[in-house]
Amino acid sequence: MKKHDEESMKRREQRHKEVREGFIKNLNALMYERNYSCQQLSINIGKNISYINRILNNKIMPSIEVLADIADVFGIEESELLKNLHDL
Repeated sequence: MKKHDEESMKRREQRHKEVREGFIKNLNALMYERNYSCQQLSINIGKNISYINRILNNKIMPSIEVLADIADVFGIEESELLKNLHDL
């Protein structure tokens, strides 16, 4: 692999990590501000609680569809869950 390709891949991997961590931070803040439990969120998006815990523990990133479901639960646009991430 070329050095340029390796550097590009490292930057992409770092960006993905930052996106996941930013999303988790935003979701945690929303849940805290609205006094919303993992169980409540799991019920309202139709996923089990272990799925929510895996998201919050940075084990998985939700699909676009689940991201939309989460946003709907909180009455916000999907972009609000990802806000400020473009500045990373």
